[in-house]
Amino acid sequence: MGVPDGLSRALGGYLTAFLIWLFSLTVFIPLAAEVSAGIPLRPLVASMFLTAVAIEVYSATSGMLSYLNSRRAAERLRLVLLEVTLVADAVLLIPLLWAVAPVLGGMSLILALVVMAVLASPHLDELVTLASGALARLLGAQ
Repeated sequence: MGVPDGLSRALGGYLTAFLIWLFSLTVFIPLAAEVSAGIPLRPLVASMFLTAVAIEVYSATSGMLSYLNSRRAAERLRLVLLEVTLVADAVLLIPLLWAVAPVLGGMSLILALVVMAVLASPHLDELVTLASGALARLLGAQ
C-alpha cells in the first residue's frame, strides 16, 4: 500500500515550493534589496520567485484536490486537508506578493482570511469536535 498519486504529487510540489520560497525570502530578495542598479531590483526578483512558487503551488494544489476528490480520502479529513491546503497556499504566496508590492500582499491576505472563514464556518462544530478529540487522545497518551 503506497502513497496515492495525487497526495505524493502534492507533497512533492509543496516541498519544492517551500524550498524555493525559503531561499527567495532569506537569500535572494534581501540580496536584491542591497544591490543598487539604478532600478529597484527587489520587486523584480520577488516577482520571478513568485512565478516559480506559484507554478509549484498550483501543481501541488491540483494534486491535493485530485486526492481529496478521490474516494481514498477519509470523509472527516477532507475539510481539514482542504483548509491545510489553503493555508499552505497562502503562507507560500502572500510573503512573495508582499515583496512585489505591499498592497498586493495585504489584499491577498484579506482575501485568504475571508475564503478560509467562509469555508470553515459551516463546519466549525465538526472541526472543534475533531480537534478536541485529537487533543484528548494526545493528552491521554502522556
